[in-house]
Amino acid sequence: MKSMTAEEARSFCTQESTSLAVDEHDSLYYDSPEEYSFFVKHPPGYRGVLALTHDILTLGPPGLFEGGLVWLKAIWAGTDVFLRPGWRILEDMRRAHGDLRTLDIAPAQHFRHDEFVELHVFLIQIMAYGWPACYVPGRSGFFLQFRSSERFFCYSKDAAVTDDFSSKLARWNPAREEAETT
Repeated sequence: MKSMTAEEARSFCTQESTSLAVDEHDSLYYDSPEEYSFFVKHPPGYRGVLALTHDILTLGPPGLFEGGLVWLKAIWAGTDVFLRPGWRILEDMRRAHGDLRTLDIAPAQHFRHDEFVELHVFLIQIMAYGWPACYVPGRSGFFLQFRSSERFFCYSKDAAVTDDFSSKLARWNPAREEAETT
C-alpha cells in the first residue's frame, strides 16, 4: 500500500495506460467520443456491502487481480461521531503499513496485486459510509465512481466491458442511465 497526494493520483490516473483524463474538479472521465456506463445502488446492511465490494474486485478475468488506486474525494471526518470510525480504520491501516500522512493530506491509496484484502477494506468503508471516491483498477478499461448518493457508476469506453460487468453484477440490479457528472 502506498498513499498518494491528489497530485500523485492525478498523475496515476492520466498515465497513458489508463486512457483517463481528470477535469479541474478532479473528476475522472474518458477523453473519447464514447463512454458507456451503468450504476448500482448500494445494498442495505453490512453483509450486502461486504459481498458487493468483493464482487467489484473480481470483475476482471478469473484469478487476475492487479491492484489499483482508490481516490477519496471531499471526506472530512472532523467531529462527526459517525464518520470518525471509518476514517480511523483507513488511517490506522495506512499507519500499519508505515505511512503517517492523514487522508486529508494524501487522499489516494495505491494497492499492489497482492493487496486484495486491503483494497477490499477500503471499498467497504467507502460504500458503508457513502463517501465519494474513485476506484481505478490496475488493469485499464474501466473505472468506478462512488457517490454520496449511495450508488456507484461503472464507466468504460468499451460497450462490451460495461455489458460484461453489468452481467457479472446482475444480482445487484445494475441500471443503465445517462450518468451525470459530479
